[in-house]
Amino acid sequence: MPIAATARRRRAEGARQLTFSKGLRDHSRSDEEIAADASGELVCHVEAGHFRRIMYLGQGAQLLDAAEDAGAAGVAAFLASHGLKGGVTCPAPD
Repeated sequence: MPIAATARRRRAEGARQLTFSKGLRDHSRSDEEIAADASGELVCHVEAGHFRRIMYLGQGAQLLDAAEDAGAAGVAAFLASHGLKGGVTCPAPD
């Protein structure tokens, strides 16, 4: 390791890595609280392997757009356009 990098690492040891604005820390919420407040609708379930492939390709936002625009059929068409057949199941109606 170069000498300059070692010196920088030594200076960083014990240094504050994350700071909050005054008062923000008192009002922070857990991930569970944020998720409970999120409103949304389950459109469909996508097979994990298909989802990983879409995320690997950097197409996560486009998958969400397809779900929003055309529902489960749009998701299935989007996946098919990426060579992923099947892997979409719709939730049972309420």
